[in-house]
Amino acid sequence: MQEQNKFNTTARDSQAEAFERQLDERISAMEQPGYQFPARFGRKDYIAVAIVAAVCLVLIVMGGTL
Repeated sequence: MQEQNKFNTTARDSQAEAFERQLDERISAMEQPGYQFPARFGRKDYIAVAIVAAVCLVLIVMGGTL
């Protein structure tokens, strides 16, 4: 049991280090002068998100009544 906890801790530390490395790489890329930021959400995007959320909610309610 102790050895398994040791493995989980090591794996968790390894994942945290990989996450930190990836985060640093992405931040440095975004700080470059030529970085192209994605386009902002427009009206159509918000409408699409609202429709998808409404459909999901309806499906959850329908599933709850089964």
